[in-house]
Amino acid sequence: MSAEGYIGEIREQPQVLRALARAFEPDHAAELARVRRDLASGTIAKVVMTGMGGSLHSLYPAHLALSQACPIPTLLWDCSELVQQAPEVIDDRTLVIAVSQSGESGELVRLCRSVARPQTAIAITNSGENTLARWADISVRTLAGPERTASTKTYTAGLAGLALVTGALLGHDLSTQAAHISAAAEMIERHLPAWQVMSVELASFLGSDAPIAFVGRGVNLATAHMSALLTNEASKLSSTAFSGGQFRHGPIELVREGFSCVIFASADHSTGALDRRTADTVVELGGRCAWIGASRARAIPRPREFTVGLPDCDSTCLPILNMIPVQLMQVPLAQARGLVPAQFVNASKVTTIE
Repeated sequence: MSAEGYIGEIREQPQVLRALARAFEPDHAAELARVRRDLASGTIAKVVMTGMGGSLHSLYPAHLALSQACPIPTLLWDCSELVQQAPEVIDDRTLVIAVSQSGESGELVRLCRSVARPQTAIAITNSGENTLARWADISVRTLAGPERTASTKTYTAGLAGLALVTGALLGHDLSTQAAHISAAAEMIERHLPAWQVMSVELASFLGSDAPIAFVGRGVNLATAHMSALLTNEASKLSSTAFSGGQFRHGPIELVREGFSCVIFASADHSTGALDRRTADTVVELGGRCAWIGASRARAIPRPREFTVGLPDCDSTCLPILNMIPVQLMQVPLAQARGLVPAQFVNASKVTTIE
């Protein structure tokens, strides 16, 4: 597929997000209210969240929210490790939340066939007509539509679906959460043309011939991991992801002339201060640092800094918004490497082999 096909799928994201926000509450409010009562009564003793690839990364913000609010264990598992190493983690007092764009990934199919029946299973998939959705008690369809290239709209739609599911389980007002998602869709639509132009500069700044490190804290760790995955996949450029803390514990030794990183800025003031300190350290050690988030442009910009400013949004939508510039920069990165952006060479859209 050409770059135009990949860009076209990126441009579909606002309409996908708006449609999901409109449909979710009437479709799922009552059944998720029942699960919330089971959580409150102790009928559910633990929550297991699982997926593969980008679907696994998309679960991290929801994992944080449930871990912070629920008095029971909330576990995040790579599905291949779960079904191969510890299937007994799932029992009849478990709430399973599983995410898969296709619902047919090999590990997710094995989950459906090889573990004990949980108390409740919630699946978030694209079409709802797949093995995982049929296995689940509650099937949330993101309805992002066909996606032929690396994950863009299915990833952000999954994030939105998870934000709504999590909000329902925590007793938040669903209409408010839906409004936040609709607002994020409007922001993407409004800023997309400027971000597309900027993506050429961002790719040139980071370079296309050396690894890129993506760094994030809190909900932004999901974006860091998905960004590394997407860059590996769409541009065939070796990339890694770190939490801000883990980056300090060793990988900072990589920083020197020629090193490039992207830091996703935290909305939280105290965590944001840690992000700023990391960015300053990278520049002082001779590396290049792109900052995606609230603007931190200096009166006299330093030559090894690049800022991608994002509009203010609800914190639950930040992982949706800050992913868009990274999606866009895959086009100039891949083209600089002589590749068709987001074209599969060694893998396929749906990985059915474990």
